[in-house]
Amino acid sequence: TPVKVGTRVLVPFGKRNLEGYVLSVKDTSDIKEDKLKSVISVDDSPVLLPEMIKLIEFMTKEFNLRKIDAIRLMLPSGLRNNKVKQKVVKYAKIKNANFNLELLKKTAKNQRDCFEFLLQNGDCELSLLNNKFSNSSVKKLTELGAIEIYSLKQNREVENNFSNPTINVILTQKQTEVVNKISNSKNQVFLLFGVTGSGKTEVYINCIKNALNSGKTAIMLVPEISLTPQVLSHFKARFGSNVAILHSGLSIGERYDEWFRIFNGEAKIVVGARSAIFAPLKNLGIIVVDEEHDTSYYSESNPRYSTIQVAKYRAKYNDCPVVLGSATPSVESFYNAQNGDYKLLEMPERINKAPLPQFQIVDMLSELKNGNNSCFSRTLIAEICECIKNKKQAMIYLNRRGYQSSVVCRECGYVAKCQYCDVPLVFHKQDKMLKCHYCDARYHLLSNCPNCKSENLRYGAIGTQMVVEELSKLFPKTKIFRLDNDSTKTKQSHQQILSSFASEEGSILVGTQMSILNYYQNFKKVKLIFL
Repeated sequence: TPVKVGTRVLVPFGKRNLEGYVLSVKDTSDIKEDKLKSVISVDDSPVLLPEMIKLIEFMTKEFNLRKIDAIRLMLPSGLRNNKVKQKVVKYAKIKNANFNLELLKKTAKNQRDCFEFLLQNGDCELSLLNNKFSNSSVKKLTELGAIEIYSLKQNREVENNFSNPTINVILTQKQTEVVNKISNSKNQVFLLFGVTGSGKTEVYINCIKNALNSGKTAIMLVPEISLTPQVLSHFKARFGSNVAILHSGLSIGERYDEWFRIFNGEAKIVVGARSAIFAPLKNLGIIVVDEEHDTSYYSESNPRYSTIQVAKYRAKYNDCPVVLGSATPSVESFYNAQNGDYKLLEMPERINKAPLPQFQIVDMLSELKNGNNSCFSRTLIAEICECIKNKKQAMIYLNRRGYQSSVVCRECGYVAKCQYCDVPLVFHKQDKMLKCHYCDARYHLLSNCPNCKSENLRYGAIGTQMVVEELSKLFPKTKIFRLDNDSTKTKQSHQQILSSFASEEGSILVGTQMSILNYYQNFKKVKLIFL
């Protein structure tokens, strides 16, 4: 049987059987025939699209990757070695509507109630029916031919707790111009330089809508996993079940199901973080990279690659545009736009010409000279007091998690570092330990310097844990939320924290993710404060 390119196969390798992927087919082999082994099994259909085969070749040359590393970026981990199976749910339904209930024992009340429940409500999930009327009752009705059990394949749904925004949006003249320029182009990279609040998201949505109307598909990338639910809610409101989501925060089963929805053409739009650029979409019509300046679009661990480089390759293959959007473009992208490699599109004004936020820079050195030893300036404390008094909300951004960073000896200058990564350790007061934020290694607290045995140790710059602790002392009756990698370990924790913050008047949110600022437009009465 001829094997198709892109198909997964099981082959003998020494004493083991290993999974492999067919990247090309030849009529003859350079190896002697008696040295060849037969393929054990072959999948019914390819799992790698022709475009992905070409992309693998590009990535191995451009980023010096092994082919298998590139392949693994493109396939869900649950597919490898069949770790995840399609979710199958059992249902019960009426088989004989004229079933004589007199055949049941007089004491079999649950059986009668179960049969009548299905008559009134229709098909029901078997597990719910068992819980409501007992497993034995359902089994007996099945044996008597009154009901029957059947199975249905079901996708594992990705939860999204954010409510859908208003759908009816009228574009401004500037937005319409930008949408038309992008939608009428092919194989062109656009740098959309628009200030915060200029309506870039609506531009993305309308460009994608135009691509779908032309029978094509689309990819929408965001830099942070925490941003994905909010963007997903926007797109679900406009495009419904046509939208799929891909990011590393999904469970193995959820990613498996979403990937197959995309692969089978059930979803035409993919929203996600960096890994969504490898979505198996056919006939791409547009790729959008929001906040293109963000460094998270570069994979810093193996396999290393540039998301924007991959996006440009896929756009060239599909002859479609790439939109790089940002209020603060990277130097490289802005240079490419000035140089003519990218086409620059500017949106310098906010919607309805609303004024930009006012910023105030406070000199903390002068605060110290005036006797303020706190980590907060007097201006900041006054602004927070005003917020709380008026039942408004404050969002405090700090680019450091933990309690305090870098333990330093005042005598010899020793800095506590990770033995594996050689980076300074961070003090986490809540866990009472030192942590490496690079490899997550953990160490006991130091009572004295390992180098000179001095007990004169100093802790460095403050982190989110210390900020929350100090704010709790200043505002003991105020609800304070913390959003960082330590407080969002569990699934859906980003959404839970932000949803709780949204519903709490006069509250404070402290976070390390710059993405929390993108949520402020969804919340009423929010004051933005930088620390």
